[in-house]
Amino acid sequence: MSIGRESEAGREIDEKTWKLITWGLGILGVIIFYAAGPRDNPRVVHWARLSVAFFIAGMVGWIAAFALAPVPVLGAVASAALWIGLLGVWLIGLLKVLSNEEWRPPVLSSMASRISIP
Repeated sequence: MSIGRESEAGREIDEKTWKLITWGLGILGVIIFYAAGPRDNPRVVHWARLSVAFFIAGMVGWIAAFALAPVPVLGAVASAALWIGLLGVWLIGLLKVLSNEEWRPPVLSSMASRISIP
């Protein structure tokens, strides 16, 4: 019976590792997951979708920061706030992955639900 428990623990570690790869490495982690990950695990797929949505949000933020850069004070303040916010969301997600919690951030989760990972 202890063998069954060990195999469950091994699967949990494996799932946690894949969630950490998909969220922690960003779009590169999603590419690694897409090439070799367990696409039949809905929790790992959820984190991969969140990572893609976060990447899209980061790209939109980068474009917005680039567009606001010429404005003297507003550009710098908005750009700094945007990047600090993205870093904060990434760190919260990392803590949620490490604590093995399910996380559905409001905007990212709605974006992620529209992304399909075959």
